[in-house]
Amino acid sequence: MRGAQETAVTQYRAFIQTADGLGAVARELAAAEASLDALLADAPALEAAAEAFAKTAAALLAARAQNKQLHSELPNLLRPLSQAEPYTGERASCC
Repeated sequence: MRGAQETAVTQYRAFIQTADGLGAVARELAAAEASLDALLADAPALEAAAEAFAKTAAALLAARAQNKQLHSELPNLLRPLSQAEPYTGERASCC
C-alpha cells in the first residue's frame, strides 16, 4: 500500500494529465456520436433527394433522346417545303 501511495505522490502530475486526456477523448467521442446521429437522421431526406434527382435525370435523358430523334427527322420534314412553289400572294384563277 505504501508503494502505491508513493507512486501516486511522485506521479501525481501524470495521473492528472491522463485523467484530463481521457476526459477530452470522452468529449470528442460524444461529439462524434452526435454527428453520426445527425447524419443518420438526415439519411432519409438525402435518399429521397437522390431518388428525385435520378427521376429528373432520367426524364431529361428521355427528352434529350426524343429531341435528338426529332432533329434527325427535321430535314425530311422540311424537304417538301423547300420543293414547293413559292407563294406569290396572287390568287390562283380557277375556271
